[in-house]
Amino acid sequence: MLGKLREAIQSKDIRFEYNQPLPMKGQESVLDQLAAELKELTALSSNERLTTRVTLTGHSDVVGQSLYNLALSLARAEAVRTMLKQRGVDPDLLAVRSAGTLEPREAGDTEAARSINRRVSLTVVLEEER
Repeated sequence: MLGKLREAIQSKDIRFEYNQPLPMKGQESVLDQLAAELKELTALSSNERLTTRVTLTGHSDVVGQSLYNLALSLARAEAVRTMLKQRGVDPDLLAVRSAGTLEPREAGDTEAARSINRRVSLTVVLEEER
C-alpha cells in the first residue's frame, strides 16, 4: 500500500506557464489529490513507524539566465509547499529544492519540451524511525 501511494505521488507533476511562479490554471485538482495522498501516506507511514520526507523540486525550461531560472524554480517549489499546507499537509513533511534547468524531464529546446520542464516534481523518502 505504501509503495503504491509513494508511486502515485511521485508520478505527479505540478505544471507552470512560462516565467510564472504559480501553477497554471487547472492544477488545483492535482494539488487537491496530492494533498489527500500525502496525508494518507503520513498516516500510514506513522502506523508502520516510518518517517516520511517529501522533497518538492522546482524546475524551469532552458529560456533565460541560469541564476534567474534557479530562483524561479525555488519560487515554484515554495508556492506548491504553501498550497499543500493550505490543504492541510504538514509543512514540516515538505522540503524544497531548486533544480533550475539541470534536471529536465524532456531534452531539447522545443516548445513541447520547455512546457514539460516547467514543473515541480516530488520525491518521497520513507525511513525507519530510530
